[in-house]
Amino acid sequence: MPSVIQKLRAGMTALVGALALAACIASNAHAQVLKVGDYSAAPGEIVPVQITVDAGIKGLAGAQVVLNTATVTPAGAPEIFPTSDADVTYGVVPPGGFLSVGLRNPSEVNLALVNSKTGDGPGVLFTIPFQVPEIAIKDSVYQLNITTADLITLAGDSIPCTPVGGTITVNKAVGPKLGDVNEDGIVTVADASLALRIAVGIRTATANQLAAGDLDGDGKITVAEVTRILRYAIGLLAELKPTQ
Repeated sequence: MPSVIQKLRAGMTALVGALALAACIASNAHAQVLKVGDYSAAPGEIVPVQITVDAGIKGLAGAQVVLNTATVTPAGAPEIFPTSDADVTYGVVPPGGFLSVGLRNPSEVNLALVNSKTGDGPGVLFTIPFQVPEIAIKDSVYQLNITTADLITLAGDSIPCTPVGGTITVNKAVGPKLGDVNEDGIVTVADASLALRIAVGIRTATANQLAAGDLDGDGKITVAEVTRILRYAIGLLAELKPTQ
């Protein structure tokens, strides 16, 4: 039979274990994470990428964060860029701080923030608008990786944090440009010539050619639409718009 002392020791051991588990759970609940969001966007769309801090970040007065966008799948896809350093904003800490945005390296955004006042998470620390290329490939994925994550208090002490990257996924294919029947990126007399051959039955249109030349959406290219494409190509029409 266990003695009273042995029972007390066993009880104390169980209590210490329970307290350690509770501390671990509490620590994980406020894991001090610096995180980039995950986004889906169409070609040409502007995406307000947010870098957030969780509730574990307290007494924040400054930060240096470097966001790297060099990794993209598939390799060779067009690069993604911030719209402008002037478009970047900050939060969590009160207004009145100094924000520096470095865009010298095309695939990196270097953010530095200092403030005489502090703020606590959770919240959005930085918002960086990115422009998805007009010629972005459908289903391509841009990695948004945090390569530097330095958070500091007003006293200059470091705030430990775990950086978590995000992504921008292109979820829509680039559609053909209106009037660009030969799909070379510009509208010229050559497009009108090809559209005419399709209109009179000499050529059969592909799906993209039909989408580019069918201005009124009736499922075919007509001589009237060829005329509009030609007038736009030689400068007699200021804008080529779809018609009903």
